[in-house]
Amino acid sequence: MAQASTPKPLLDFVRGRRDLLDHPLLWTLEHLELLGCHFDDLKTSAYPESAPKDAKGTADAESLAHRLFPEVKLRSLCRLLLGEGRNFARARQGTHFYFQGRPIHRPSYMAFYRRETPLDNSSPPLVGYVHYTDINGDRIDHCEGLARASRVPGRRQKLLALTTPKDWTEDPYFLFILLALAQRQRSRLLVTHALDQESILFCEAAITTEILDALGNLKSAAMPITWPMIHRKMIPYKPYDTFAGRLRDQLVESSPPNFVEHVNDATSYETKRRQGLDDGEDGSGPRKVRRISDT
Repeated sequence: MAQASTPKPLLDFVRGRRDLLDHPLLWTLEHLELLGCHFDDLKTSAYPESAPKDAKGTADAESLAHRLFPEVKLRSLCRLLLGEGRNFARARQGTHFYFQGRPIHRPSYMAFYRRETPLDNSSPPLVGYVHYTDINGDRIDHCEGLARASRVPGRRQKLLALTTPKDWTEDPYFLFILLALAQRQRSRLLVTHALDQESILFCEAAITTEILDALGNLKSAAMPITWPMIHRKMIPYKPYDTFAGRLRDQLVESSPPNFVEHVNDATSYETKRRQGLDDGEDGSGPRKVRRISDT
């Protein structure tokens, strides 16, 4: 997918498409293309044979790879990332995606918070996680609601056919989770899929101050902005006994210097804007947990 040759104002994109911002689950790759945002594959590095083994994490790595229940996968990931000697201190329900200062959508994701924030801001203090079953379920629920409201025969199937990506690792909805993360701090995301028992998907995007400003006020939305590439990488589960260490290394790995240069200002901007707002203090209640057969 080619990136747009010239930056365009977000306001130009929103005109006539406001429903897309209100309903991010309806986005397609064509919408990303209009913004000049696209997916880019990062090279999967070969792990060293001397990679440290984690006997305690082996069973959880296997569970994360093979179990189908979203909540079982989440518990396994929590045990891999949280606890004594781990890099992350806590996990919380992710926050809303904001537009013009208004919370318009709350993606189904969890946020893992680092124990310590690097002084140079070279790696993010929080990482998002979502199980793709939840995205699929939310998209189905949303399309069913629109179909019932319109009373048009077959609209649910048409909407799902239009908005369900052929390649799940290129779901435009990931952009909104990355934006929601960036509106808190930084943008790194993990995604599991019930049908992929080989790897976990890692996504990262450099969300700049200009993008956050455009989402926050109409004046900035009228200025041309450049949207980032969404870098993605598959992290193999096997060998299971080294997965915990390899995953943590990836999540705390420093971003490239030019990447950090672009997002440092965005991080400080959003930290100042939301100073004093702790997790869950946005007035929203807990989300439902979607269950599927664990066979």
